[in-house]
Amino acid sequence: MAKESARVADNQPIYGGLVGRDHVLDVVHEEIEDDRVRKIESVLRNRCGSVHVLLEELEDTSNGSACLRTCEAYGLQYVHVIDTKGHGKASRGDASMSSGKWLSVKYYDSTWEPITFLKEQGFTLISAVFDVDRLPLGSCSVPNSVSIETMDFHKFDKICLMFGSESKGLTGGLKITAHYRVFVPMQGFVSALNLSPFLSLFIYELFLQKRLSADLTDEEIGQLYRKWVCRSVAKRKNLDKELKRKLIELSRDNPINPGRRPNRKGDQGQLEQVDDREVV
Repeated sequence: MAKESARVADNQPIYGGLVGRDHVLDVVHEEIEDDRVRKIESVLRNRCGSVHVLLEELEDTSNGSACLRTCEAYGLQYVHVIDTKGHGKASRGDASMSSGKWLSVKYYDSTWEPITFLKEQGFTLISAVFDVDRLPLGSCSVPNSVSIETMDFHKFDKICLMFGSESKGLTGGLKITAHYRVFVPMQGFVSALNLSPFLSLFIYELFLQKRLSADLTDEEIGQLYRKWVCRSVAKRKNLDKELKRKLIELSRDNPINPGRRPNRKGDQGQLEQVDDREVV
């Protein structure tokens, strides 16, 4: 299907109708399996761009990797990771099952940079907590505190779910900044869950409410399509060197503009090395 579609006239939408004619993609489509192309097109048609996830100061990269896997499995596209203490990339752990390469993950060494960006873009910030700082369920006095089973996520056009570190949860600053505090009631002796299943509860609740709708813009779809297709073939040994360089460059494109700005010696090289290693 993919190889036949590449022969239509210039400027006619091809490649599953997701992007316009692209001569680089014409070449790439000769190197990629049709089944992979169809899978990429199918996933893009169901991707959600209006629900973001923010992870703050995770202490274990494997937990972050498991969170990325959950986000990708349910069709979320954008994840923000605040790492001011240098814990490392969430996508490095084996638990991600390489799901990080299909996500748009941005790393920040500042707490307020992603918050400022999200608020400017009109996102409703929701802090995820377990028991509303131990307030009894029936006498909650925290403004805009809602239990997860009664929260109507359809009220908001754009949502960012915020999750804190494994041991301390969200910092006080992010709790105060949030528009809503959504909690998961606990019935047993324990007062918390591990991070990955905790995040899964929230995302699955949005899934049940049919809030994870396919709503990427045409521009986002075009960028992601090129990125994913190029990543699928960029490491093949028989590619022309110049084409391979171009594919790796395209595979690093990211629709989110604000992000981590390398400001430590050697940081840029480290990020590039990780990105290159993820291209498979």
